[in-house]
Amino acid sequence: MIINPYIYATSSYSYLLDTYTGSTAAYSLRKLRSEYSGYAIRVRRSSDNTSQDIGFVDNELDTSSLLSFVGGGSGYVSIWYDQTTSGNNLVQVTLTKQPTIVSSGTLITQNGKSSLYFSSNLLQATRVFSTSNFSVFSTLSGNSGQSNASFLCQHGGGVDVNRTVFISPSGSSPHDKLVTFFNNGTSYSITSSNVVFDNTFKLINITSDGSGNTNQYVNSTAEGSLTGQTWSPFNTSLSMGALGNSTAYYTGYTNELICYTTNQNTNRSGIESNIKTFYGI
Repeated sequence: MIINPYIYATSSYSYLLDTYTGSTAAYSLRKLRSEYSGYAIRVRRSSDNTSQDIGFVDNELDTSSLLSFVGGGSGYVSIWYDQTTSGNNLVQVTLTKQPTIVSSGTLITQNGKSSLYFSSNLLQATRVFSTSNFSVFSTLSGNSGQSNASFLCQHGGGVDVNRTVFISPSGSSPHDKLVTFFNNGTSYSITSSNVVFDNTFKLINITSDGSGNTNQYVNSTAEGSLTGQTWSPFNTSLSMGALGNSTAYYTGYTNELICYTTNQNTNRSGIESNIKTFYGI
């Protein structure tokens, strides 16, 4: 009997959105959905301000094409494409506000994975959250000591009554804990017990059940909750990297944001495991 010496192994890559469906907005530098045929990001190079879409190779950002396009200069992200069917892309047309993906010819990474770097930068999409029933999963590595900063929010104006801030450093010095803040007439907030903004790579999750019960997790560990505090997100844009479109800029990195307008508490551990495994968190 002849034994075939070749062993054919199936890929172990797990498309997160194939398993945990229903996301209303999903941005990543890896491929999240097997049927997604679009690009990951649109990048502008510093040498001549020409832009080019960059896709995926083996389910990760096509860094070879990216570095070849950018050359020895820097590359900035003008569009972070939504991998759901919603097409709600994160966009920035102002050149000085575009986050960095390549710096002086070198790919920006965290834990060995391609990352966007924010510093006085901002990406915006149209409204994502319409009720207080939602879940947010995101990677981040935020600089320590930053104050008056917002990583992710829906914001309707210059005063607290018009904003819902999902993720930001704590307001008290040394500004290194994670805060989930809501305001639509009355302020509610959750502050982590442990340091989060300390220049190390983390996974955060905020989950709310629509009945005023909200939980905050960091690296799958519970970091505070609210009970019975209802609120309603405003019909405003989703902002990553700043509060609204001009203030409270976040300084740090991210490479993935996944949003649901449903409570994903029952799927939380599975979603977190997928993200942590891929990024080595």
